[in-house]
Amino acid sequence: FTDNPVQELSVVDWDNLPSGRRYEQLKERVIKCVETLLHFEREAVPLDVTLRDLGVDSLMGIHLRDKLAKEISKPLPVTLIFDYPSVQEIIDFIADYLW
Repeated sequence: FTDNPVQELSVVDWDNLPSGRRYEQLKERVIKCVETLLHFEREAVPLDVTLRDLGVDSLMGIHLRDKLAKEISKPLPVTLIFDYPSVQEIIDFIADYLW
């Protein structure tokens, strides 16, 4: 049992991933983190609905932010889920941040 509800995924070497594959891999990773956090079935995460409307509270948002920061090996803003409230907005922000 762990205090962090977001399970570990294998590490991605973003720099060596072909540029045409980076966005899709990032999208898959973000969705997987949200699915795991919310115990959603595969492909059940709507990209345009706010995380708050999906039931994510502040503590869950911190867990999600921490997991995503670990995924990309870079810090993410404390206000991530407030500044970028939907899964799609988070994906786009991280993509812009990384590349």
